[in-house]
Amino acid sequence: MHNKMSFEQADKDKDGTLDREEAKLVCDHDFDKMDTDKDGTVSKDELNACGRDAEHAKMHEKRDK
Repeated sequence: MHNKMSFEQADKDKDGTLDREEAKLVCDHDFDKMDTDKDGTVSKDELNACGRDAEHAKMHEKRDK
């Protein structure tokens, strides 16, 4: 879940992406799953997609109970 700090706050080197350590400051999800293009960093779009996927999974879990 994205709950620790914002993308901008975590992007310590201000390069517009999060490396593995920076990503830990924002999200508890598996870095390798978030890094969909496998470039070793997580973009804001990748981070947002991860959050949407998590919310989608939660909705299905609730509905299936």
